Amino acid sequence: MAYMDTVFSNLPDEKGDCQFVWNRLGLEDVLQRPLTEVLPPEELGFATIKVRRVTADGLGADPVGLPFGIDFHTDVSRRTVSIALNDSTEYKGGHMVYLDDKASPTVIDNRTSGDVLIHTNSISHGVTPLASGTRYHLFFLTE
Repeated sequence: MAYMDTVFSNLPDEKGDCQFVWNRLGLEDVLQRPLTEVLPPEELGFATIKVRRVTADGLGADPVGLPFGIDFHTDVSRRTVSIALNDSTEYKGGHMVYLDDKASPTVIDNRTSGDVLIHTNSISHGVTPLASGTRYHLFFLTE
């Protein structure tokens, strides 16, 4: 993640949550291979690539003193592909939670670098508060 930390060091940081839009060529340069070797063909029609870094030490807190997570929402993009760029052992909290009308919330709490989650804009989801560490994710958004 040293490369990512260098990229993020030049960007404004909003209370520990920093993200930027990346282009395909820049990503392929870092991956040292074309995206066609990384993503299945049906996922190559994305419009936007975003990289996000969230650090627990920079996050604000709610009025009760708990760290902020990401509230439940649905995405504007029709389809979102989320790729973990670091293992969940490197941070505490920051777990993806999916809501389904027919079941209890599904918590994805053990991700390794390279794990992929895909959802459409009809799926309500959020992220639990990040208690410690730094969480990196790559997003492909189809709009």
